[in-house]
Amino acid sequence: MTIGATRPELDAVFTQYSLTQYFTVIVTTENFTNSKPNPEPYLLTAQKLELPPAECVVIENTITGILSAKVAGMPCIALSNTYPADKLQKADYVAANYLEIISCIKQR
Repeated sequence: MTIGATRPELDAVFTQYSLTQYFTVIVTTENFTNSKPNPEPYLLTAQKLELPPAECVVIENTITGILSAKVAGMPCIALSNTYPADKLQKADYVAANYLEIISCIKQR
């Protein structure tokens, strides 16, 4: 997981909702120098996962995040909860909600 938040912010949410067990790799702002749209956050995550970027899937809700994923060479699913779908068309797929994301991933 790559997130544009600090580790303490992420830990607070993950602790509250018992999410830590679902992630083997977590990359937060303390782990990289260049923020999105630079691909560094996503490339670092792929490296830590020991996967080629093309085998990762990015779920993004920002235009800069989508650009970052695409420059990193990763397929990207956009979630239209921050921007309208027409602004997220550089993603490979635009989903209106999390159920659509799950459906898209199952189709791969």
